[in-house]
Amino acid sequence: MKLKLFLFVAIVVLLAAGCYDARQDNNGRIIRVNRLTGDVCVIEGNKIIKLKTEKEMKEEQEAARQLSTPKEWAAVPILNNYANVSLKTKWESGHMYYQLDVNRNLKEIANYGALLTVELYDSESFPVRKIPVYANSMVVAMNPEGKTVDAMQLTEKMPMSEEMYRKIQKWDVIWSGFYR
Repeated sequence: MKLKLFLFVAIVVLLAAGCYDARQDNNGRIIRVNRLTGDVCVIEGNKIIKLKTEKEMKEEQEAARQLSTPKEWAAVPILNNYANVSLKTKWESGHMYYQLDVNRNLKEIANYGALLTVELYDSESFPVRKIPVYANSMVVAMNPEGKTVDAMQLTEKMPMSEEMYRKIQKWDVIWSGFYR
């Protein structure tokens, strides 16, 4: 029995030891290839870095492409249903791009320093990020005759990690400084 166990362990150790091929490149790094799985690792100093497979790289590119497609969030009523605010977001290269639209002119009912605070939440309603937007920083949209203001808009970007952007599941707007 002990002999069978010894032989089994010896065979497993020999197979495991022989499944790697290691070579040193011109920069002094060791490139290790697992002959059984095809996994490639780079050993540099005390770090082992697993290189991504072609499939993993394609999956990451597809996920990034999905994040760069603009997402339109449901409109939120503010000021006791006086106006609706809508939000569109996308993520690219370490930034969240966002466009905030208000369907009414809030400047006519805004005090100095009137503020809309966009609150972004995760799936359990914990805050992920707050974005303060001053009413006087928004661009106004005129009606076709160019006589009255019909709406307001703000388009900006902010630094945000991909991980944080993926957490955003809900949003809301808090308002202050309006006399309605």
